[in-house]
Parts: sequence; C-alpha cells; structure tokens
Amino acid sequence: NRESCVAIDVAHPASQLCIALACALLGCRWVRGSIEALASKAVGVTHHIYSGKVRLPGAYLSCPVDQTWLPNGRFSERYQFEGFASSSAIWMIVQSSGTTGTPKFIAISADAMPLRAEARPYDYLAGNMPVVTSLIHHLFTFGLEYALKALVLGGTIVVARDLAYLANNGVTTVVG
Repeated sequence: NRESCVAIDVAHPASQLCIALACALLGCRWVRGSIEALASKAVGVTHHIYSGKVRLPGAYLSCPVDQTWLPNGRFSERYQFEGFASSSAIWMIVQSSGTTGTPKFIAISADAMPLRAEARPYDYLAGNMPVVTSLIHHLFTFGLEYALKALVLGGTIVVARDLAYLANNGVTTVVG
C-alpha cells in the first residue's frame, strides 16, 4: 500500500522494471535491495522482493520471485490501484555509490520522475523508436530513466550483453 517501502532485489532486468512500475501503481516507494538499504532504519523497508538467494533476515515481509508468479490463466478481474496519495509522495529511493565511506539515500518524488526521464531524450534518433540496452543495473538511476523514457515513447528494451547480438539487432542506445 502507500505506506510500504519495497526493496527490489531481483536479478532479471524485466522483473526489476515490472516491480518498480507495479510500486508506482500501488503508490508506494521502492529502493534497490542492497544490503545497506535493507539495514537502514531511515529507508524503512517493509517488503523485500528477492530472487536467486536465501531470504535475508530483517523486520520486513519477504517474497521470493519464482515460477509461481506466472499466471495460470487469463485475468478476469480488473484491478483498481490507489496510486500515490499526492504527486509529492516518494516513488523511489536512490542509493549513492558510497565513495565517501557510507552510501547515502536520496528520495525521488512521483512528480520528479517524469522530469528526470525527460531530461535525457532520444532526440538523436530523429523520431525513430529507441531500442535500448543497459549494461548497468536497471534499478540504478540512469538505467531506469533511459528504460522508462524508451517505454513511454513506444521503444524496446533489449536484455543482452553480447555486443555482436546488440549490433545486429537494431540497438540504438547502450547505457553503461
């Protein structure tokens, strides 16, 4: 719900983006599920969504992402989502690199996110749809902003690390 703070600790970029966008529908904030974020009382993680490893101990609800998340059939019920209480509500919490010794956390509001994504337009593509791959984590600020902007424009996100594959499949932008 709106009071939740979700730590997203999943390996696959598509799952990362889907869970971050699901948090926006629910109106809750999220943070990349780093050890520092999970341990920070100031961040206030209430839910830990994870994959590929053992549940980390903590005072939050844990939920593994696995095959049981896949739908068994068609959804017949249309869900209604509350969304953010206001446009100034926190949508995501960014973690700094920690080069000063301790990582810091920065809150980004729901109304600031579209402005941040707009600040890195794909003007150089002369109106063509972006086809984007990211060599950095999709939940890092730049990876997320480039991905969201591409999706809003109707572009494509490619998840691959093979440079020959990327070159031969129309990738227009590599974030790294």
